[in-house]
Amino acid sequence: MAYLNAGRGNPNWIATEPREAFFLLGQFAIVESKRVMDLPPGVGGMPQAKGIAAALSAWLGKHADVPGAGFLGVLVPWAVQKFGFDADKFVHELVDSIIGDNYPVPDRMLVHNEQIVHEYLQWAMCGLPRPKGELQAVCRRGRHGGDVPTSSSR
Repeated sequence: MAYLNAGRGNPNWIATEPREAFFLLGQFAIVESKRVMDLPPGVGGMPQAKGIAAALSAWLGKHADVPGAGFLGVLVPWAVQKFGFDADKFVHELVDSIIGDNYPVPDRMLVHNEQIVHEYLQWAMCGLPRPKGELQAVCRRGRHGGDVPTSSSR
Protein backbone atom coordinates (compact mmCIF):
# COMPACT_ATOMS: atom_id res chain seq x y z
CA MET A 1 0.00 0.00 0.00
CA ALA A 2 1.30 3.47 -0.89
CA TYR A 3 0.64 6.49 1.27
CA LEU A 4 0.16 9.96 -0.12
CA ASN A 5 2.02 12.61 1.80
CA ALA A 6 -0.13 15.72 1.54
CA GLY A 7 1.40 17.45 4.52
CA ARG A 8 3.43 20.63 4.61
CA GLY A 9 6.33 21.00 2.26
CA ASN A 10 6.73 18.90 -0.84
CA PRO A 11 4.21 16.09 -1.24
CA ASN A 12 5.23 12.76 -2.75
CA TRP A 13 2.68 13.00 -5.55
CA ILE A 14 1.50 15.28 -8.37
CA ALA A 15 -1.81 15.86 -10.14
CA THR A 16 -1.02 14.44 -13.58
CA GLU A 17 -4.14 15.43 -15.52
CA PRO A 18 -3.72 19.23 -15.27
CA ARG A 19 -0.01 18.85 -16.10
CA GLU A 20 -0.87 16.80 -19.18
CA ALA A 21 -3.25 19.58 -20.24
CA PHE A 22 -0.59 22.21 -19.56
CA PHE A 23 2.02 20.50 -21.72
CA LEU A 24 -0.56 19.84 -24.44
CA LEU A 25 -1.48 23.53 -24.44
CA GLY A 26 2.22 24.26 -25.00
CA GLN A 27 2.22 21.98 -28.04
CA PHE A 28 -0.80 23.81 -29.44
CA ALA A 29 0.94 27.14 -28.81
CA ILE A 30 3.93 26.00 -30.88
CA VAL A 31 1.59 24.88 -33.70
CA GLU A 32 -0.07 28.31 -33.64
CA SER A 33 3.31 30.04 -33.59
CA LYS A 34 4.40 28.09 -36.67
CA ARG A 35 1.07 28.78 -38.38
CA VAL A 36 1.78 32.50 -38.12
CA MET A 37 5.43 32.24 -39.21
CA ASP A 38 7.68 29.25 -39.71
CA LEU A 39 11.23 30.18 -40.68
CA PRO A 40 14.38 28.12 -40.48
CA PRO A 41 16.08 27.43 -38.14
CA GLY A 42 13.03 27.06 -35.90
CA VAL A 43 11.72 30.64 -35.77
CA GLY A 44 7.99 31.04 -35.20
CA GLY A 45 5.63 33.96 -35.00
CA MET A 46 3.41 35.39 -32.30
CA PRO A 47 0.08 33.54 -32.04
CA GLN A 48 -2.86 35.72 -33.06
CA ALA A 49 -6.02 36.16 -30.99
CA LYS A 50 -8.63 36.16 -33.76
CA GLY A 51 -10.10 32.69 -34.13
CA ILE A 52 -7.70 31.03 -31.68
CA ALA A 53 -10.44 29.53 -29.47
CA ALA A 54 -11.99 27.72 -32.44
CA ALA A 55 -8.52 26.66 -33.60
CA LEU A 56 -7.81 25.16 -30.16
CA SER A 57 -11.15 23.34 -30.14
CA ALA A 58 -10.52 21.89 -33.61
CA TRP A 59 -6.94 20.94 -32.70
CA LEU A 60 -8.10 19.20 -29.53
CA GLY A 61 -10.68 17.31 -31.60
CA LYS A 62 -7.86 15.96 -33.77
CA HIS A 63 -5.83 15.05 -30.67
CA ALA A 64 -8.66 13.69 -28.52
CA ASP A 65 -6.69 10.55 -27.70
CA VAL A 66 -3.72 12.50 -26.27
CA PRO A 67 -3.57 12.70 -22.46
CA GLY A 68 -4.80 16.09 -21.29
CA ALA A 69 -7.00 16.79 -24.32
CA GLY A 70 -10.25 15.96 -22.55
CA PHE A 71 -9.35 18.05 -19.52
CA LEU A 72 -8.30 21.05 -21.64
CA GLY A 73 -11.36 20.65 -23.87
CA VAL A 74 -13.65 20.96 -20.84
CA LEU A 75 -11.64 23.53 -18.90
CA VAL A 76 -11.58 26.28 -21.53
CA PRO A 77 -15.34 26.41 -22.26
CA TRP A 78 -16.06 26.13 -18.53
CA ALA A 79 -13.84 29.13 -17.71
CA VAL A 80 -15.30 31.14 -20.60
CA GLN A 81 -18.83 30.48 -19.35
CA LYS A 82 -18.08 30.81 -15.61
CA PHE A 83 -16.24 34.14 -15.89
CA GLY A 84 -17.93 35.57 -19.00
CA PHE A 85 -14.63 35.71 -20.91
CA ASP A 86 -14.29 36.40 -24.58
CA ALA A 87 -13.09 32.96 -25.75
CA ASP A 88 -10.47 34.26 -28.19
CA LYS A 89 -9.00 36.70 -25.66
CA PHE A 90 -8.85 34.03 -22.94
CA VAL A 91 -7.27 31.34 -25.11
CA HIS A 92 -4.85 33.87 -26.59
CA GLU A 93 -3.74 34.89 -23.09
CA LEU A 94 -3.12 31.23 -22.23
CA VAL A 95 -1.25 30.55 -25.46
CA ASP A 96 0.75 33.78 -25.42
CA SER A 97 1.76 33.26 -21.80
CA ILE A 98 2.82 29.65 -22.27
CA ILE A 99 5.04 30.73 -25.17
CA GLY A 100 6.77 33.05 -22.67
CA ASP A 101 8.02 35.65 -25.11
CA ASN A 102 6.97 38.81 -23.31
CA TYR A 103 9.28 38.88 -20.27
CA PRO A 104 9.50 41.17 -18.32
CA VAL A 105 6.02 42.21 -19.42
CA PRO A 106 3.48 42.03 -17.88
CA ASP A 107 4.45 43.55 -14.58
CA ARG A 108 1.42 42.03 -12.90
CA MET A 109 -0.82 39.01 -13.18
CA LEU A 110 -2.52 38.38 -16.52
CA VAL A 111 -6.05 39.75 -16.85
CA HIS A 112 -8.02 36.50 -17.13
CA ASN A 113 -5.82 34.55 -14.75
CA GLU A 114 -6.21 37.27 -12.13
CA GLN A 115 -9.98 36.83 -12.20
CA ILE A 116 -9.62 33.06 -11.82
CA VAL A 117 -7.15 33.41 -8.93
CA HIS A 118 -9.43 35.96 -7.25
CA GLU A 119 -12.35 33.54 -7.40
CA TYR A 120 -10.17 30.72 -6.06
CA LEU A 121 -8.95 32.85 -3.15
CA GLN A 122 -12.53 33.83 -2.32
CA TRP A 123 -13.49 30.15 -2.31
CA ALA A 124 -10.44 28.93 -0.37
CA MET A 125 -10.17 31.74 2.17
CA CYS A 126 -13.76 32.88 2.64
CA GLY A 127 -16.04 30.00 1.74
CA LEU A 128 -19.78 30.48 1.69
CA PRO A 129 -21.51 32.68 2.42
CA ARG A 130 -19.07 35.24 1.12
CA PRO A 131 -18.24 38.03 3.55
CA LYS A 132 -19.29 41.58 2.81
CA GLY A 133 -16.67 43.76 1.19
CA GLU A 134 -14.19 43.00 -1.52
CA LEU A 135 -11.15 40.76 -1.35
CA GLN A 136 -8.17 42.50 -2.92
CA ALA A 137 -5.15 40.44 -3.91
CA VAL A 138 -1.95 41.95 -5.22
CA CYS A 139 -0.28 39.17 -7.17
CA ARG A 140 3.19 39.83 -8.43
CA ARG A 141 6.12 38.07 -10.05
CA GLY A 142 9.76 37.99 -9.13
CA ARG A 143 11.70 36.74 -6.16
CA HIS A 144 8.64 36.68 -3.96
CA GLY A 145 6.17 35.97 -6.76
CA GLY A 146 4.56 33.23 -4.72
CA ASP A 147 3.60 35.75 -2.04
CA VAL A 148 0.02 36.93 -2.42
CA PRO A 149 -0.71 39.70 0.07
CA THR A 150 -4.44 40.01 0.61
CA SER A 151 -6.67 42.50 2.30
CA SER A 152 -10.34 42.92 2.80
CA SER A 153 -12.28 46.15 2.78
CA ARG A 154 -14.67 44.81 5.42
